[in-house]
Amino acid sequence: MSILFFVLIGASGLIYCALLFTLFIGLFRLKEGKSTAQPSVSVIMAARDEEENIGKCLSDLTRQTYPADRYEVVVVDDRSGDRTGEIVRTFGKRHPNVRLVRVDRCPPGVSPKKHAVKCGIEASQGEIILSTDADCAMAPEWIEGMMRMFEPDVGLVVGLTEYDLEGVSHPFWQGLQSLDFLSHSFCAAGCIGMGWAVNANANNLAYRRAAFEEVGGFRGVAHLVSGDDDLLVQQINTMTDWNIRYAISKETFVRTKPERTLKGFAHQRMRWASKGMHYRPSLVFSLGSTFLFFMLLFFSLPVSLAKGAFFSIPVLCWIAKGSFEFLILAKGCSLFGRKGMLRFFFPTEMLHIPYVLSAAIGGHFFKFEWKGQRTGKIVRGS
Repeated sequence: MSILFFVLIGASGLIYCALLFTLFIGLFRLKEGKSTAQPSVSVIMAARDEEENIGKCLSDLTRQTYPADRYEVVVVDDRSGDRTGEIVRTFGKRHPNVRLVRVDRCPPGVSPKKHAVKCGIEASQGEIILSTDADCAMAPEWIEGMMRMFEPDVGLVVGLTEYDLEGVSHPFWQGLQSLDFLSHSFCAAGCIGMGWAVNANANNLAYRRAAFEEVGGFRGVAHLVSGDDDLLVQQINTMTDWNIRYAISKETFVRTKPERTLKGFAHQRMRWASKGMHYRPSLVFSLGSTFLFFMLLFFSLPVSLAKGAFFSIPVLCWIAKGSFEFLILAKGCSLFGRKGMLRFFFPTEMLHIPYVLSAAIGGHFFKFEWKGQRTGKIVRGS
Protein backbone atom coordinates (compact mmCIF):
# COMPACT_ATOMS: atom_id res chain seq x y z
CA MET A 1 0.00 0.00 0.00
CA SER A 2 1.28 3.44 -0.93
CA ILE A 3 2.25 6.26 1.39
CA LEU A 4 -0.67 8.28 0.01
CA PHE A 5 -3.07 5.55 1.16
CA PHE A 6 -1.67 5.58 4.70
CA VAL A 7 -1.88 9.37 4.84
CA LEU A 8 -5.48 9.43 3.60
CA ILE A 9 -6.81 6.63 5.79
CA GLY A 10 -4.90 7.92 8.82
CA ALA A 11 -6.04 11.53 8.43
CA SER A 12 -9.68 10.72 7.60
CA GLY A 13 -9.82 8.12 10.38
CA LEU A 14 -8.41 10.57 12.91
CA ILE A 15 -11.01 13.18 11.94
CA TYR A 16 -13.81 10.63 12.23
CA CYS A 17 -12.75 9.31 15.64
CA ALA A 18 -12.11 12.83 16.97
CA LEU A 19 -15.62 13.87 15.93
CA LEU A 20 -17.15 10.85 17.65
CA PHE A 21 -15.24 11.53 20.85
CA THR A 22 -16.42 15.14 20.77
CA LEU A 23 -20.04 13.97 20.42
CA PHE A 24 -19.47 11.54 23.29
CA ILE A 25 -18.53 14.50 25.49
CA GLY A 26 -21.57 16.40 24.23
CA LEU A 27 -23.93 13.71 25.52
CA PHE A 28 -22.77 14.47 29.07
CA ARG A 29 -23.85 18.11 28.68
CA LEU A 30 -27.53 17.48 28.03
CA LYS A 31 -29.93 18.67 30.73
CA GLU A 32 -33.57 18.32 31.69
CA GLY A 33 -35.95 21.16 30.89
CA LYS A 34 -37.11 23.41 33.72
CA SER A 35 -39.45 25.92 32.09
CA THR A 36 -42.88 26.27 33.71
CA ALA A 37 -44.34 28.48 30.97
CA GLN A 38 -47.24 27.16 28.91
CA PRO A 39 -46.92 28.76 25.46
CA SER A 40 -49.58 28.15 22.84
CA VAL A 41 -48.67 25.13 20.71
CA SER A 42 -49.60 24.08 17.19
CA VAL A 43 -48.97 20.41 16.46
CA ILE A 44 -48.46 20.18 12.69
CA MET A 45 -48.90 16.82 10.98
CA ALA A 46 -48.53 16.37 7.22
CA ALA A 47 -50.34 13.16 6.20
CA ARG A 48 -50.85 11.38 2.92
CA ASP A 49 -52.80 8.12 2.67
CA GLU A 50 -52.46 7.43 6.39
CA GLU A 51 -55.88 5.96 7.18
CA GLU A 52 -54.23 2.94 8.84
CA ASN A 53 -52.20 5.06 11.28
CA ILE A 54 -53.70 8.47 11.83
CA GLY A 55 -56.51 7.41 14.17
CA LYS A 56 -54.09 6.03 16.77
CA CYS A 57 -51.88 9.10 16.51
CA LEU A 58 -54.81 11.49 16.94
CA SER A 59 -55.97 9.48 19.94
CA ASP A 60 -52.59 10.07 21.56
CA LEU A 61 -52.66 13.77 20.68
CA THR A 62 -56.13 14.35 22.09
CA ARG A 63 -55.18 12.72 25.42
CA GLN A 64 -52.35 15.10 26.23
CA THR A 65 -51.92 16.46 29.75
CA TYR A 66 -51.15 19.89 28.29
CA PRO A 67 -54.17 22.23 28.68
CA ALA A 68 -56.53 21.64 25.74
CA ASP A 69 -57.05 25.38 25.29
CA ARG A 70 -53.28 25.89 24.92
CA TYR A 71 -52.69 23.58 21.95
CA GLU A 72 -54.20 22.74 18.60
CA VAL A 73 -53.63 19.85 16.20
CA VAL A 74 -53.49 20.87 12.53
CA VAL A 75 -53.50 17.92 10.14
CA VAL A 76 -52.58 18.68 6.53
CA ASP A 77 -54.22 16.13 4.24
CA ASP A 78 -51.67 16.13 1.43
CA ARG A 79 -53.61 14.87 -1.61
CA SER A 80 -54.69 11.65 0.08
CA GLY A 81 -56.75 9.16 -1.90
CA ASP A 82 -58.02 7.28 1.13
CA ARG A 83 -60.04 8.08 4.28
CA THR A 84 -57.34 10.17 5.97
CA GLY A 85 -59.33 13.42 5.79
CA GLU A 86 -62.56 11.75 6.87
CA ILE A 87 -60.91 10.33 10.00
CA VAL A 88 -59.51 13.74 10.92
CA ARG A 89 -62.91 15.40 10.47
CA THR A 90 -64.47 12.80 12.77
CA PHE A 91 -61.93 13.63 15.48
CA GLY A 92 -62.54 17.33 14.90
CA LYS A 93 -66.22 16.93 15.72
CA ARG A 94 -65.32 15.56 19.16
CA HIS A 95 -62.25 17.70 19.80
CA PRO A 96 -62.47 21.38 18.81
CA ASN A 97 -58.69 21.77 18.87
CA VAL A 98 -58.25 19.29 15.97
CA ARG A 99 -58.44 20.90 12.52
CA LEU A 100 -58.04 19.68 8.95
CA VAL A 101 -56.27 21.51 6.13
CA ARG A 102 -56.61 20.03 2.67
CA VAL A 103 -53.85 20.36 0.04
CA ASP A 104 -54.97 19.43 -3.49
CA ARG A 105 -51.81 20.28 -5.41
CA CYS A 106 -48.15 21.00 -4.87
CA PRO A 107 -46.35 23.78 -6.78
CA PRO A 108 -43.78 22.56 -9.34
CA GLY A 109 -40.25 22.32 -8.03
CA VAL A 110 -41.30 22.24 -4.36
CA SER A 111 -41.00 19.32 -1.94
CA PRO A 112 -44.53 18.02 -1.19
CA LYS A 113 -43.67 17.48 2.48
CA LYS A 114 -42.28 20.98 2.95
CA HIS A 115 -45.24 22.48 1.10
CA ALA A 116 -47.69 20.60 3.32
CA VAL A 117 -45.88 21.62 6.51
CA LYS A 118 -45.77 25.24 5.33
CA CYS A 119 -49.53 25.19 4.67
CA GLY A 120 -50.12 23.77 8.13
CA ILE A 121 -47.98 26.43 9.80
CA GLU A 122 -49.76 29.21 7.88
CA ALA A 123 -53.11 27.87 9.05
CA SER A 124 -52.00 27.56 12.68
CA GLN A 125 -51.78 30.09 15.49
CA GLY A 126 -49.44 28.68 18.14
CA GLU A 127 -46.28 30.36 19.38
CA ILE A 128 -44.54 26.96 19.24
CA ILE A 129 -44.67 24.66 16.20
CA LEU A 130 -44.47 21.00 17.19
CA SER A 131 -44.22 18.61 14.24
CA THR A 132 -44.90 14.89 14.08
CA ASP A 133 -46.05 12.21 11.62
CA ALA A 134 -49.24 10.18 11.35
CA ASP A 135 -47.49 6.86 12.03
CA CYS A 136 -46.13 8.03 15.39
CA ALA A 137 -47.18 7.32 18.96
CA MET A 138 -46.47 9.53 21.96
CA ALA A 139 -47.04 9.62 25.71
CA PRO A 140 -49.79 11.79 27.23
CA GLU A 141 -47.05 14.06 28.65
CA TRP A 142 -45.33 14.58 25.30
CA ILE A 143 -46.31 18.21 24.68
CA GLU A 144 -45.83 19.09 28.34
CA GLY A 145 -42.35 17.55 28.39
CA MET A 146 -41.25 19.26 25.18
CA MET A 147 -42.49 22.64 26.40
CA ARG A 148 -40.39 22.33 29.58
CA MET A 149 -37.35 22.70 27.33
CA PHE A 150 -38.46 26.10 26.04
CA GLU A 151 -36.71 28.50 28.36
CA PRO A 152 -36.81 32.12 27.10
CA ASP A 153 -33.59 31.85 25.04
CA VAL A 154 -34.47 28.51 23.40
CA GLY A 155 -35.74 28.63 19.84
CA LEU A 156 -35.77 24.95 18.88
CA VAL A 157 -35.97 21.60 20.67
CA VAL A 158 -35.13 18.23 19.16
CA GLY A 159 -36.79 15.12 20.59
CA LEU A 160 -35.79 11.46 20.40
CA THR A 161 -37.61 9.17 17.99
CA GLU A 162 -37.27 5.41 18.27
CA TYR A 163 -38.75 2.41 16.54
CA ASP A 164 -41.63 0.56 18.15
CA LEU A 165 -40.53 -3.08 18.09
CA GLU A 166 -43.68 -4.56 19.65
CA GLY A 167 -45.13 -7.27 17.46
CA VAL A 168 -42.53 -6.97 14.67
CA SER A 169 -42.26 -10.00 12.41
CA HIS A 170 -38.46 -10.02 12.15
CA PRO A 171 -37.11 -8.98 15.58
CA PHE A 172 -33.41 -9.44 14.71
CA TRP A 173 -33.57 -7.45 11.47
CA GLN A 174 -35.73 -4.77 13.10
CA GLY A 175 -33.33 -4.64 16.05
CA LEU A 176 -30.41 -3.87 13.75
CA GLN A 177 -32.49 -1.19 12.06
CA SER A 178 -33.53 0.23 15.41
CA LEU A 179 -30.01 0.55 16.77
CA ASP A 180 -28.89 2.28 13.59
CA PHE A 181 -31.85 4.66 13.90
CA LEU A 182 -30.97 5.43 17.52
CA SER A 183 -27.37 6.12 16.54
CA HIS A 184 -28.53 9.06 14.40
CA SER A 185 -30.38 10.51 17.40
CA PHE A 186 -27.42 10.01 19.73
CA CYS A 187 -25.12 11.85 17.31
CA ALA A 188 -27.68 14.65 16.97
CA ALA A 189 -27.92 14.90 20.76
CA GLY A 190 -24.14 14.95 21.14
CA CYS A 191 -23.83 17.72 18.57
CA ILE A 192 -26.42 19.84 20.36
CA GLY A 193 -24.64 19.19 23.65
CA MET A 194 -21.54 20.72 22.08
CA GLY A 195 -23.44 23.76 20.84
CA TRP A 196 -23.82 22.51 17.28
CA ALA A 197 -27.04 21.50 15.55
CA VAL A 198 -26.77 19.09 12.65
CA ASN A 199 -29.78 16.82 12.31
CA ALA A 200 -33.17 15.95 13.74
CA ASN A 201 -36.31 13.96 13.06
CA ALA A 202 -39.29 16.00 11.86
CA ASN A 203 -41.64 13.64 13.70
CA ASN A 204 -40.39 14.99 17.05
CA LEU A 205 -39.27 18.54 16.50
CA ALA A 206 -40.43 21.80 18.11
CA TYR A 207 -39.49 25.37 17.25
CA ARG A 208 -40.71 28.88 17.86
CA ARG A 209 -42.74 30.39 15.05
CA ALA A 210 -40.50 33.47 15.40
CA ALA A 211 -37.37 31.37 14.73
CA PHE A 212 -38.98 29.72 11.71
CA GLU A 213 -39.92 33.09 10.26
CA GLU A 214 -36.53 34.59 11.08
CA VAL A 215 -34.77 32.14 8.75
CA GLY A 216 -37.44 32.50 6.06
CA GLY A 217 -39.04 29.13 6.66
CA PHE A 218 -37.95 26.61 4.03
CA ARG A 219 -36.76 29.32 1.66
CA GLY A 220 -33.68 28.16 -0.23
CA VAL A 221 -34.25 24.45 0.46
CA ALA A 222 -37.86 23.98 -0.70
CA HIS A 223 -36.69 22.19 -3.86
CA LEU A 224 -35.01 19.41 -1.87
CA VAL A 225 -37.28 16.42 -1.33
CA SER A 226 -35.99 15.97 2.22
CA GLY A 227 -34.65 18.29 4.91
CA ASP A 228 -37.69 19.82 6.58
CA ASP A 229 -35.92 18.87 9.79
CA ASP A 230 -32.11 18.96 9.74
CA LEU A 231 -31.71 21.77 7.20
CA LEU A 232 -34.11 23.90 9.24
CA VAL A 233 -32.22 23.05 12.43
CA GLN A 234 -28.93 24.06 10.84
CA GLN A 235 -30.36 27.35 9.59
CA ILE A 236 -31.73 28.31 12.99
CA ASN A 237 -28.41 27.34 14.54
CA THR A 238 -26.29 29.46 12.19
CA MET A 239 -28.60 32.33 11.22
CA THR A 240 -30.15 33.26 14.56
CA ASP A 241 -29.20 33.77 18.19
CA TRP A 242 -31.69 31.20 19.50
CA ASN A 243 -30.34 28.34 21.59
CA ILE A 244 -31.11 24.75 20.61
CA ARG A 245 -31.77 21.96 23.11
CA TYR A 246 -32.21 18.19 23.03
CA ALA A 247 -35.00 16.68 25.16
CA ILE A 248 -33.88 13.70 27.28
CA SER A 249 -36.98 13.04 29.42
CA LYS A 250 -38.70 9.72 28.66
CA GLU A 251 -42.10 11.31 28.15
CA THR A 252 -40.73 13.35 25.22
CA PHE A 253 -39.81 10.24 23.21
CA VAL A 254 -41.84 9.46 20.10
CA ARG A 255 -42.26 5.97 18.66
CA THR A 256 -42.60 5.24 14.96
CA LYS A 257 -42.81 2.13 12.84
CA PRO A 258 -39.66 0.60 11.33
CA GLU A 259 -39.43 -0.20 7.67
CA ARG A 260 -40.88 -3.63 7.02
CA THR A 261 -38.67 -4.61 4.08
CA LEU A 262 -35.02 -4.29 3.10
CA LYS A 263 -36.09 -2.32 0.02
CA GLY A 264 -38.06 0.14 2.14
CA PHE A 265 -35.09 0.54 4.49
CA ALA A 266 -32.71 1.20 1.59
CA HIS A 267 -34.95 3.83 0.02
CA GLN A 268 -35.53 5.55 3.37
CA ARG A 269 -31.81 5.80 4.10
CA MET A 270 -31.09 7.04 0.58
CA ARG A 271 -33.66 9.79 1.09
CA TRP A 272 -32.08 10.78 4.39
CA ALA A 273 -28.61 10.91 2.80
CA SER A 274 -29.79 12.84 -0.27
CA LYS A 275 -29.41 16.34 1.21
CA GLY A 276 -25.91 15.86 2.65
CA MET A 277 -24.21 18.02 0.03
CA HIS A 278 -26.56 20.89 0.93
CA TYR A 279 -25.32 21.10 4.51
CA ARG A 280 -23.07 23.96 5.56
CA PRO A 281 -19.44 23.65 4.32
CA SER A 282 -17.95 22.44 7.62
CA LEU A 283 -20.46 19.58 7.75
CA VAL A 284 -19.90 18.70 4.10
CA PHE A 285 -16.19 18.46 4.87
CA SER A 286 -16.85 16.17 7.83
CA LEU A 287 -19.20 13.97 5.83
CA GLY A 288 -16.77 13.87 2.91
CA SER A 289 -13.92 12.86 5.21
CA THR A 290 -16.11 10.13 6.72
CA PHE A 291 -17.07 8.88 3.27
CA LEU A 292 -13.40 8.73 2.28
CA PHE A 293 -12.48 6.86 5.46
CA PHE A 294 -15.26 4.31 4.95
CA MET A 295 -14.40 3.87 1.27
CA LEU A 296 -10.73 3.21 2.02
CA LEU A 297 -11.69 0.70 4.71
CA PHE A 298 -14.21 -0.98 2.40
CA PHE A 299 -11.52 -1.82 -0.13
CA SER A 300 -8.49 -2.37 2.10
CA LEU A 301 -9.95 -4.20 5.11
CA PRO A 302 -10.95 -7.41 3.25
CA VAL A 303 -7.49 -7.56 1.65
CA SER A 304 -5.73 -7.24 5.01
CA LEU A 305 -7.93 -9.88 6.63
CA ALA A 306 -7.50 -12.26 3.69
CA LYS A 307 -3.73 -11.97 4.06
CA GLY A 308 -3.90 -12.58 7.80
CA ALA A 309 -2.53 -9.10 8.49
CA PHE A 310 -4.51 -8.62 11.69
CA PHE A 311 -2.35 -5.75 12.92
CA SER A 312 -2.30 -3.80 9.67
CA ILE A 313 -3.32 -0.16 9.41
CA PRO A 314 -6.78 -0.95 7.95
CA VAL A 315 -7.59 -3.44 10.72
CA LEU A 316 -6.42 -1.07 13.45
CA CYS A 317 -8.45 1.75 11.90
CA TRP A 318 -11.53 -0.47 11.84
CA ILE A 319 -11.04 -1.40 15.49
CA ALA A 320 -10.67 2.29 16.40
CA LYS A 321 -13.82 3.10 14.39
CA GLY A 322 -15.84 0.46 16.21
CA SER A 323 -14.50 1.46 19.62
CA PHE A 324 -15.48 5.11 19.29
CA GLU A 325 -18.87 4.18 17.83
CA PHE A 326 -19.47 1.89 20.80
CA LEU A 327 -18.66 4.79 23.15
CA ILE A 328 -21.41 6.89 21.58
CA LEU A 329 -23.94 4.06 21.55
CA ALA A 330 -23.20 2.92 25.10
CA LYS A 331 -23.57 6.44 26.50
CA GLY A 332 -26.65 7.16 24.40
CA CYS A 333 -28.36 3.89 25.35
CA SER A 334 -27.61 4.59 29.01
CA LEU A 335 -28.80 8.21 28.87
CA PHE A 336 -32.05 7.36 27.11
CA GLY A 337 -32.71 4.07 28.92
CA ARG A 338 -32.11 1.73 25.99
CA LYS A 339 -29.18 -0.42 27.18
CA GLY A 340 -30.81 -3.57 25.81
CA MET A 341 -30.23 -2.35 22.26
CA LEU A 342 -26.47 -2.80 22.63
CA ARG A 343 -26.85 -6.53 21.95
CA PHE A 344 -27.24 -5.60 18.28
CA PHE A 345 -23.97 -3.66 18.14
CA PHE A 346 -21.62 -6.26 16.67
CA PRO A 347 -23.85 -7.46 13.80
CA THR A 348 -24.72 -3.85 13.02
CA GLU A 349 -21.03 -2.95 12.98
CA MET A 350 -20.34 -5.67 10.42
CA LEU A 351 -22.82 -4.08 8.01
CA HIS A 352 -22.16 -0.44 8.82
CA ILE A 353 -19.57 0.48 6.19
CA PRO A 354 -21.31 -1.00 3.10
CA TYR A 355 -24.66 0.32 4.30
CA VAL A 356 -23.41 3.91 4.76
CA LEU A 357 -21.59 3.92 1.43
CA SER A 358 -24.63 2.53 -0.40
CA ALA A 359 -26.99 5.08 1.17
CA ALA A 360 -24.68 8.00 0.41
CA ILE A 361 -24.08 7.03 -3.21
CA GLY A 362 -27.69 6.04 -3.82
CA GLY A 363 -29.10 9.19 -2.25
CA HIS A 364 -27.02 11.49 -4.42
CA PHE A 365 -26.98 9.67 -7.75
CA PHE A 366 -30.09 7.49 -7.96
CA LYS A 367 -33.83 7.81 -7.56
CA PHE A 368 -35.65 6.43 -4.55
CA GLU A 369 -39.25 5.78 -3.59
CA TRP A 370 -41.20 7.76 -1.01
CA LYS A 371 -44.94 7.75 -0.35
CA GLY A 372 -45.54 5.68 -3.48
CA GLN A 373 -43.64 8.10 -5.72
CA ARG A 374 -40.25 7.66 -7.35
CA THR A 375 -38.10 10.75 -6.96
CA GLY A 376 -34.56 12.02 -6.54
CA LYS A 377 -33.02 14.42 -4.07
CA ILE A 378 -34.31 17.47 -5.96
CA VAL A 379 -37.94 18.09 -6.90
CA ARG A 380 -38.01 19.10 -10.55
CA GLY A 381 -40.40 21.69 -11.95
CA SER A 382 -43.17 20.53 -14.26
